[in-house]
Amino acid sequence: MRSEKRKMKTSVGPLLLISLVSIVSVTLARSVFTFKDVLAAATADFNQKSQETKAFGPPKQGALRSMSVFEPGDGSVMIKSITFTLKETVCPKSEDYLKEECIFKENGSMKKCSSTATVLKSQPGEAASLTMSCQEVTDPEERKKLSEPTGWAKYFGNW
Repeated sequence: MRSEKRKMKTSVGPLLLISLVSIVSVTLARSVFTFKDVLAAATADFNQKSQETKAFGPPKQGALRSMSVFEPGDGSVMIKSITFTLKETVCPKSEDYLKEECIFKENGSMKKCSSTATVLKSQPGEAASLTMSCQEVTDPEERKKLSEPTGWAKYFGNW
C-alpha cells in the first residue's frame, strides 16, 4: 500500500509542474503588447482625439508600414514604434470602426501616422504611455503607394 501511495505522489508532482508551466507560458504569451496592440491603441486614440467626424481605421492589408523596438538603459522599458496608414470610414467616429458596416469611404481621407508605445517590462501587456501623430495624404501617387501592402507584410502580417 505504501509503495502505491509513493508512486502516486511521484507521478502527481511532475504533472502539476507541467500544468503550471503550460498555464504560465500561455499567460505570458497573451500578455505581451504587440505591434498590432500599438496599432489598435493608436487608432482608438486618433478616433477619440481628432476633429474628424468620421471614424478612421487601418486598411486590412498593409496598414503597418514600419516597426521597431528599442530597449534603452537597464532594459526596464521597451519602446515600440510604428508607422501606419489610416483610412476614413463611412461611420461616425462615435461608432466602432471595426463593425462590418464601417467600410472605407470611397475617395475618403487617408492619414500617414506614427506612434510610439512605451511598455514597462513589469507590465508587458499594456502601454505605459502612447504618443501618435498623423498627416493628411493628398498626393495621388503617395495615396496609391500607401494603399499597397509592403513587401514584407506577406511574411510578417500577423505581428
